[in-house]
Amino acid sequence: MRVFLSWSGHKSNQIAQVLRDWLPAVIQAARPYFSPDDIAKGARWSTEISSELQESKVGILCVTSENLAAPWLMFEAGALAKSLDRSRVIPLLVDVEPSALVGPLSQFQAAKFDRIDIRRMIKVINDQLGSAALDDSVLDSVFEKWWPDLESRVAAIRSQADTSKPNPTRTDREVLEEVLDLVRDLSFRRPQQRGALAVYAEIQSAPIESLELTERTLEALRSAGVTTVGEAALKTETELIKIPRMGRISLNELKEVLASRGIALPNSRQT
Repeated sequence: MRVFLSWSGHKSNQIAQVLRDWLPAVIQAARPYFSPDDIAKGARWSTEISSELQESKVGILCVTSENLAAPWLMFEAGALAKSLDRSRVIPLLVDVEPSALVGPLSQFQAAKFDRIDIRRMIKVINDQLGSAALDDSVLDSVFEKWWPDLESRVAAIRSQADTSKPNPTRTDREVLEEVLDLVRDLSFRRPQQRGALAVYAEIQSAPIESLELTERTLEALRSAGVTTVGEAALKTETELIKIPRMGRISLNELKEVLASRGIALPNSRQT
């Protein structure tokens, strides 16, 4: 059974690698998918990752303080939301509180990294095996055996000083161009092959007029060079409110319409 591990950033990457090795020790039927390349590498999205999203039964999003508003983590969360039941998409929070989640991440029941919540996460995975699922007593026994290993490995990651070389800062334009490249590639496929990832990508690349905003709000966004939904979604509230004629009413209108499509504005700009 495929389990999709989503990550963004150095610590998130390390946690995903630990889970890739640890999950099959607890549930042998689990087959975690972990891309060793940064999920911001759009070239991999159009083929391998899109296929894995479709085949996976559970999605685990490795969330840390450094990737709370990472565009590509949000993108994968949105794609998982379109293809999986919400109860099978789990933001795994490491040193992050549930109240900090935004955008597609906030739609799901998050799990903190502690014994109780990790046990619940394992049960979600086990339940997807149907008749092949482990009995609760067996699952509890195996979990208790392997939990100390996971706890110690993640503790080592959490204790690391933030001295690692940061990922290169990418501009909003670069992020948007990668999304658009994905959409262009997907447009050459047959509709039945495109799936949930394409649907979410098309929302991001749709013209701003598709949001059916009032003309005042549309004019304000156009004046700032915002022409697509993705461009609007990449701006913070602070950036939007500075746009001439935007105003608080227009800002709230935009937020509500984006929220209806599973998109939330980032709270702050990542560096």
